Formats: sequence, C-alpha cells, structure tokens
Amino acid sequence: TLDEETAGSMFYAMPREGRTIEGPSIRFAEIVGSAWTNLRYGGRIVAIEERHVTAQGAAFDLENNLACTVEAKRRITDKHGRRYSDDMITTTSQAAISIALRNAIFRVVPFALVKDVYEEARAASIGKGKTMAQRRQAAIDVFAKWGVAPDKMCLLVAKASMDDLDDDALIKLRGIVTAIRDGETTIDEVLREALAGSPAAEAEAKEPKGKLATLTEKLENGSG
Repeated sequence: TLDEETAGSMFYAMPREGRTIEGPSIRFAEIVGSAWTNLRYGGRIVAIEERHVTAQGAAFDLENNLACTVEAKRRITDKHGRRYSDDMITTTSQAAISIALRNAIFRVVPFALVKDVYEEARAASIGKGKTMAQRRQAAIDVFAKWGVAPDKMCLLVAKASMDDLDDDALIKLRGIVTAIRDGETTIDEVLREALAGSPAAEAEAKEPKGKLATLTEKLENGSG
C-alpha cells in the first residue's frame, strides 16, 4: 500500500460471461511468499500441446512440512483456432507459470491470514487522497493508451457512463489493467467479453458488411 502502482499490481479482474472474476495477483503471492519465510516455491512448463500449454507451480512450507503442486492450462490458439506464434506461446507460457505458482502459494499459505492486506491494497490502488473526478480521469488515461474510449471502458464494469463509476468499479478497472499487464488476458479479449450481448455489439452485428469485410470473413473460414 506504499503507492498506487504497487497496490494496483496486487490483484486482478477479468470480465467472464457477464460477471467479473477477481483475485490476488502473482505479485501479491510473491510478497506473501517472501514475508511468510521458510517457504520454497517455483514454477515450470510441463507440456506444450497443439492447443494448450500446461504449467506446474509448487510451494513447500519447510516449517510446517506442507507442500502442494498445482497445474494451470492456457490456450495457445486464437479465436479462429490458429496456433500462436513462438513468441506468443512463450508469453502465454510465462502467464501460465505465474497462475500456477500463485495458486500453489495460496494453497500453502491460508489466504484468510492476508485477506485484510489484500483489501487494503485494493482500496489504495485508486488513490485514497484523490477526488472522484481525479480517480476517473486516471482510469481514462490508462485505457486511452490501449485505444479504449471512455464509453467502452465503462462497459467493462457494466456502467452506463463515467458518472456511474464508483470506487468498486474503478477498483475492478485497475484489476483489469493488472490482468492485462501480467499476461492473463488481453485488451481484445476483455473488450470482446464485455461487449458480447451489449446493445452496441448487437447493432454492429446487424449492420450490412462491406465487401472487404465479407471477403476477409470468407478467407478466414476457408470459403469463397
């Protein structure tokens, strides 16, 4: 909680099927692991298949003689089923290792013991001394770097306008930023999840497609 940037990296948030999945990040797990002492932990890739990569995380509390290993699987194909490039597979593999390692640490260290610290970090991430206008503007500035307009940013947390963004919504937006930076998701995936089923997406789907868009779709589907 020393500064907003550090506090914001302690948790993640991701839109999924109409709800937001939230939790502690790998950065928070690393700090907890360091402060817990007598804890050994690590992660590695155990399999790279055609469509998925599998990572394994392990944590061993030497004092309490408690050990745990956890596996995490990540997709390495895009929405069209095409396999990622080597660089993207490497990036996805690193994200999978982080997820597996985080989950292993919190299987060994009871999360209930650090929940208060986690909640304090969430609150500190949006700036306790800032006005609501300043907090909202800070969120706009971050998402603008990814080309996301304020109206679409509001859709990420199911809010109609900037005036509806409260502290809880701003914390979720900060968590989304962490998830993207940690490689757990991408801005395109986040927007796709948030816009699915929205009036804007439905209206766009009903619009007649131009010749170029139609040709591109045919080529992607292997027809035409």
